[in-house]
Amino acid sequence: MIRLSAEKLSFHFIWIFGLLEMITVPIVAWLPGITFLRVKSPLEGAVVGFLGIVLLFLILNRFLHVLHLKLEEQPVSGISVLTSALWNALLLALLFGIQHIISFINVGPVVVHQAMSGFFSTFGAVLLTISIYEAVDKMFPFFRITLTTAKSVYAVRHFSLMPLAVMAGIYEAIALPVILLWQSADSFPVLVAAITGFTGGVLGSSIVLFCYNRFRIPRFVFLLEKVAGTG
Repeated sequence: MIRLSAEKLSFHFIWIFGLLEMITVPIVAWLPGITFLRVKSPLEGAVVGFLGIVLLFLILNRFLHVLHLKLEEQPVSGISVLTSALWNALLLALLFGIQHIISFINVGPVVVHQAMSGFFSTFGAVLLTISIYEAVDKMFPFFRITLTTAKSVYAVRHFSLMPLAVMAGIYEAIALPVILLWQSADSFPVLVAAITGFTGGVLGSSIVLFCYNRFRIPRFVFLLEKVAGTG
């Protein structure tokens, strides 16, 4: 096993999440009128989660060299798109489902409610998704998320559960009230959603990066296993 610990988050973290939200939020704004799905349904979340990661990783895999990610001194050249998209589909389905449940609980001002909804739905969805991933990993290796270098392929076997869930919750608590501003748009909702999505993603990821790099909180840890190659 290879243990990776993120001692500091790179500033690349900010534009990646800004880009992710700029892709996914317009899909949320566009889908209901096309599919007649109820907003924030788990099915819609699965569609958004899948399409969002497919588009993001197709772009990101072309620019991985600027991130300077390395495994055993070899630059990472690719991240598996399909399996990552499937797991993100589950994550967003759970997240939207939990948010739908929370929507029946009236807590204070709208912004406070949105922030609380963002934190608890994301915290719960990340906990469940990672727990399911690690259970499925033992029985069905072909569902693993993999990273590729010029010499080898590595499968992600373990995530640091609580640090990821807590920081993801904080991210969404900051980002969601900004992201949801698109719902007030009288015209061009998809374009407005792209703007509010990018803004919310940048703001949320900036706060997470500041907290993670500034304070002594548990680090993100990943365990990877080499599954192919001899590098």
